Amino acid sequence: MIIIVVVLVLVLAVGAFAFLKMSHKGKAAPKKEHVETTQWALGEFLVNLADPGDPRYLKVDMVLEVAAHGKKSGGGGHGGVAVNPEEAKAKDTVIRVLSKRRMDDLLTDKGKEALKAELKSALNNALAESDVVSVYFTSFAMQ
Repeated sequence: MIIIVVVLVLVLAVGAFAFLKMSHKGKAAPKKEHVETTQWALGEFLVNLADPGDPRYLKVDMVLEVAAHGKKSGGGGHGGVAVNPEEAKAKDTVIRVLSKRRMDDLLTDKGKEALKAELKSALNNALAESDVVSVYFTSFAMQ
């Protein structure tokens, strides 16, 4: 009698396991697509801030993380140095975004993060050949 109960429990357990495995088939969590990125050092920027009255300055070094979708073209015939044809457009966009800010906006971490988000959005709108994933400040000083 005990053997029949044990066998019945095992059959039910195997059946439940098989049912659960079959019901989750095709419902697997979507895998995140890994995107290859490269870093693009834009260099140093020194801009006047939009503060009224006393002149205020921002000096910042910036690196962009750019998705490598094959959209970005490199330069040829420059001694092996890759030249991004959109560099002037990117730098102009950065200068326009930075110079609209006030010093008080950039004193907090929240203000710096908001600036990064605005830069990312503006750069992605301005650049046809590059997809900016992240913006990094490698130095940041205001006066």
